[in-house]
Formats: sequence, C-alpha cells, structure tokens
Amino acid sequence: MKIHEIALNYIKTAKPPVKLGFIERPGGYSQARLLGRSVMTPDLNLKGYQFRAVIDWIEISVTTIDAKQFKNIQDVVASVYGRKPYVKALEQGPGGTSRTFRIRLQEPTIDRAIKALEALGLKYPLAEDPEVTSVEISVDAIPRTPSDDARARVLGAMHRCFFTDSDFLTEPTDRPRFSFRKDAAPTFLFNARPSTMAQSGPLEFWSKESEVPVDATLSIGRKDGPVMWKMMDKTVDQQNPDAGTLVNLPDVEKRARIEVTLGPDELRGIGIRSLQDMKAFNYSRLQGKYFQFMLPTFLEKRHVLPRYRLMFKWIENRAREKFLSTGILGLEALRISRESFLRRNRDGFNQHLRAGGVTRRISDRRGQGSSREFVAWKEMNNCMATALRRLKEREEREGR
Repeated sequence: MKIHEIALNYIKTAKPPVKLGFIERPGGYSQARLLGRSVMTPDLNLKGYQFRAVIDWIEISVTTIDAKQFKNIQDVVASVYGRKPYVKALEQGPGGTSRTFRIRLQEPTIDRAIKALEALGLKYPLAEDPEVTSVEISVDAIPRTPSDDARARVLGAMHRCFFTDSDFLTEPTDRPRFSFRKDAAPTFLFNARPSTMAQSGPLEFWSKESEVPVDATLSIGRKDGPVMWKMMDKTVDQQNPDAGTLVNLPDVEKRARIEVTLGPDELRGIGIRSLQDMKAFNYSRLQGKYFQFMLPTFLEKRHVLPRYRLMFKWIENRAREKFLSTGILGLEALRISRESFLRRNRDGFNQHLRAGGVTRRISDRRGQGSSREFVAWKEMNNCMATALRRLKEREEREGR
C-alpha cells in the first residue's frame, strides 16, 4: 500500500492548501483488462457527509392560442406556484406580445409545477401541451460536521474521479474549464485539441494542463448544449439572478455540489417530454450516466517483463501524476492523445517492428471502450444513487 498526498489550492483567498490523500493498493482483479493492476482510492470517509439531491430548476415551453404579454403568463403561474417565475417571450409580436414562452421554475416540486401549468391553460388556452426543454439537477455533499476542509476534500476527490463517456474534447466549448468569478475568462484544463495532440504526440501533452482550485467552478460541456456539468463549493445562494444579489450561506448549509443540466435531446433520450413524464421518472436512473465516478488503475512493476520495467515505471508514474492533477478526465485526454498519435503513425511503427523481427502489429484501438483501465468508485456512486432515489421519494410524499 502506498499513499499519495496532494495539496488542494484556493484561488480566491490566501487560505493554506488542504491535504488530500489517495491510497494505492493491489487491485486483486480477475478480469483480463485489470490483471496485475493496482487501484488508487481517495482517503476519504464518505460517511462523514450527507448527500442530498435537488431539482434546481425546470424550463418549460408553452404556446398559447392567443398572443399574450409575458407578464400575463408570469402572474398566472406565480399565483399558483407561490413564487414569481422567469418568463421569456420567444416571439415578439405587436405590443411585445407572443404566443410562445419559456418558463423557468426555480426549486420546483413537480406536482406544484403541474398545477401551475394547468391553471395557465385554464386562464389562457394552450395550442399544444407544455414541453420540458431543460432541467438542472444537483447532488450536494454536506459535511456532517461543518468544515471548509471537509468540503474541499470531497470536492477535490470529485474533481479527480468524475467520469463521462461524452466527447469533451472535440468541440472547444465542451472542454473542461474552471472560473472563479463571472467576469473572468475560463482556464482550460487541457490547452490542446485532439488534432494538436496527434501532431505533437503524447509526450508533449503531459505538461498541457491546469489543476482546478477548490474554490473555483469546474464546468464540462457547453452552455445550451445537450448536457453540461458543474462542480463547485457552494457557499452563497443567488436569490435574484437578474439583480445579482447574493446571500452568504451559514456554515451548516455550505456544501460541495455537482450539478448537471440536461437539454431537450438528452431529456427525450431518457423519456422526459412533459411534467407528467418527470413525475413518473425514477431519478436514480441518472446516476449511471450523469453522476458517475471512477477510480484509476495502474500496471504494477512485477507484472512487466524485466527489460520493459523501467519504461513502464516511467509511463505509469506520469499517469499517476496526471490523475492526481487533472483526474480521470486528464487520463482520458491522455488516452485520446496517445491513440490519435498511434493511429497517425501506425504504419511507420509497424514497419519498424517488422524490421526488428516483431510480428505483433499496432492496431486501431477505436471502439474498445474508454473505461477499460478504470473501475467504479462504488461508495461514491452509491451515495449519488441514494440521494437521487430519496429525491424521488420526497417528490412522491409532497404529491400526496
């Protein structure tokens, strides 16, 4: 067993770094893809946190038969919902009227949202059924004993163990990035696109990275894209986004958060089109695709032929460094870089191997699965799934 310790740094304040350990031990796996590999796990007691899932907001598209002012829509929904919603007119007609509107309900309960839209349809008949176009769902990790360090540790572990099989590199706007204030340009974790990586080769890619400070917001995926993730230390609540007013949270309510925003295509893919679909939906289904955490594995020296051990030791140590700085996302970016480089130079490598009397060929590895050297972080995934299941249970109780 070996312990790797890292420093989790702040960017907004002069707070001293927080230490987080990762324990590496033999995996003892029987699967062929994991034979002879060790596994690295955060040294973190998840029982010291309460995990709670919430629906942050829902956006709904409605179309009325007759053109209305956005305030007409807003007033009817607010009278039932109990809170003024954000309403945007999507078509500008005479006098600022519209037939199509986007309504955002903050911190909704689904039954209350259904009643508000039913009331709207009675007051202003609708041309078609309302459609859910976007949803943001979060899972919070709240230390049972309030502590800045405890939040930093679980967030640092989440940064490094988060996994998605979505393509987060091809489109520049999808790339992982962090920011620590709204008016600041984001800092990208990886400063090279796959085409650049293929040209420069995997070795040059080792240094093109930036660690995420624990008081910054990490984003993956583009705004208004199919899906976007954010991870943050939530210490303030934004009561009025338009006015930009902030309320500092008391220590007992501060939490580490991962939130996912699903656009219309993602929602249709999981069977959600209407509020009734949301009412019937089992939120724990979201864990496997959107709230997934993995652990890295590394090839142990004793499972490598003696003449290759020095080379493999260097490669695996660089991979450890990359995980400890930029996490599973960094290892995935490295894999893409390496495989792009090999595809680009495969013929030359195979010719070199043949000249040396080696019959094994370097093949195109595309489609073999991006998580073949990762294993599930079961404890964290179970915490996420349980929080999402309890969200469903709360919705059911509130709808009775």
